[in-house]
Amino acid sequence: SRAAAEPRRPSPLGSRMTDAPPSYYVDPYFQESDQILRSYEIDYDKITKFNSEVLWWGVCCPPCFFPCNVVTTAFCAIPNMQDRARATHLAITRDGIRYVVDKHPSGCRFTMCDIGRTSKTVRSRTHTLQERSRRQSRGEGCAH
Repeated sequence: SRAAAEPRRPSPLGSRMTDAPPSYYVDPYFQESDQILRSYEIDYDKITKFNSEVLWWGVCCPPCFFPCNVVTTAFCAIPNMQDRARATHLAITRDGIRYVVDKHPSGCRFTMCDIGRTSKTVRSRTHTLQERSRRQSRGEGCAH
């Protein structure tokens, strides 16, 4: 039988051996799609922490330090960066690799400044890679 020919894997819950296939992270964003073979978990906290440090160093350096920069960074830039990180999703599909940044707030955080959903698929074929991009509408009031 086919199951007997496959090697047994240790269970993630302990040292018992199991015939079950390995479990993968399933991004809730991709749950409805039947094209997704595997989705990958993104460490949003690490992305946010790193980008926050970079942003604050840029704001607090002497040539750029103005009180209005600190206020703008605290009330707009940091939440925008956190929302963008949490809107990012990555998966392997039947066609290739799909990278999605879902609709999220930006700018002054008004709905007219929202950035629309962006989806990129890097198609994989035998020896060629093709990139396909798709953009959806965004807020009408802010220039990006």
